[in-house]
Amino acid sequence: MADALEPEQLNTYFALMESVSLLHHAVEQQVRASGGLSYVQFQLLARLADSPERQLTMRAQPPRSVSTGQRRVT
Repeated sequence: MADALEPEQLNTYFALMESVSLLHHAVEQQVRASGGLSYVQFQLLARLADSPERQLTMRAQPPRSVSTGQRRVT
């Protein structure tokens, strides 16, 4: 079993998670206002833009780097 985090490490972790949450929310609001896209749609389009030949393969489940909040991607 892993050792417990030191208080400083735990504080750093919580600060990072708060920053990620704020960034996620800001990007979500911006893509919805600018293009009417959901955050999931934005993530998928960004992955497509960054993938070789602008193609991705379909999988039974979304890749871990795409956060859907649900199991269904539309």
